Amino acid sequence: MSATKKILKGFDLIQEVEKLNEQCAIQEGFKDYKVYTIDRCEPYRFNSKHMGISRVLQGFEVVLLSVLAHEILKNKCLPISLDHDGILFMANPSVDPQEISEILSKGLFAEWSNYLLGEALPIEAKRYISNGQVVDF
Repeated sequence: MSATKKILKGFDLIQEVEKLNEQCAIQEGFKDYKVYTIDRCEPYRFNSKHMGISRVLQGFEVVLLSVLAHEILKNKCLPISLDHDGILFMANPSVDPQEISEILSKGLFAEWSNYLLGEALPIEAKRYISNGQVVDF
């Protein structure tokens, strides 16, 4: 295990996440921390500093999925299931999955992802189900 930790410690991503994590939590007392997120009025409170980054990223997911669900409804589709990395939704069978993905990637969702993350996130169709046929992209 210590050999694995030494190898991973040299990865740029690990170092960057560690730096980002240091900025997410505010120490409050000897072993208590808090973090403010975009999805809550009151801060999260916890006893382990490493939980800060998780709460911040979770807050971004909540906001972005809410905006995406709004855009799906606005485009006359019906959200069925929310997940941390996307939404399952129903659309008219005549709707092209790639085309609706491009439409959803623009507008309000692009504005919010730019605001929160500094770049517009693409929306990609992962699966299309019609008349019992499943197409994975």
